[in-house]
Amino acid sequence: MVSWVSVEEHVYKANVDATISQHSGAGLGVVFRNSQGEVMTSATCFIPHILDPTLAKALAIQWAMRTVRQLIFTKVVFEADNQVCIQILNSNTPDFSYLSAIVEDCKLLGVNFSLCKFSFTPRSGNKVADRLSKLAFSIGNIIRWRTTP
Repeated sequence: MVSWVSVEEHVYKANVDATISQHSGAGLGVVFRNSQGEVMTSATCFIPHILDPTLAKALAIQWAMRTVRQLIFTKVVFEADNQVCIQILNSNTPDFSYLSAIVEDCKLLGVNFSLCKFSFTPRSGNKVADRLSKLAFSIGNIIRWRTTP
């Protein structure tokens, strides 16, 4: 079983996840931690009518990247438990899949960071983001700041 793994000092990790409800849409969740593992910010988002898990995970990464722009974090590792999304985001070849617009936007957003990485974690290393994504169905769009942006 994998648990959360720290990053180097002055780098933040964004664990991102999405959950699908076949009746309503996708719940997204993200938790931002510093290198000591302290939660800096967490957020939830609900997007109606999204029923594809891979699309939901890609949208969750894109949303996390947009959310972090409100913070002072310039070095971020975005971590998710969907290998397809992470492989596409790390690829240097053009993407022509149905995710291409989201992937292109993520790559453009990544230019705004002094460090931007995408990494895969098994589901067991992404438990908090998973819980937040499920919580999004009941609480909707919420950002909880531990630090002031």
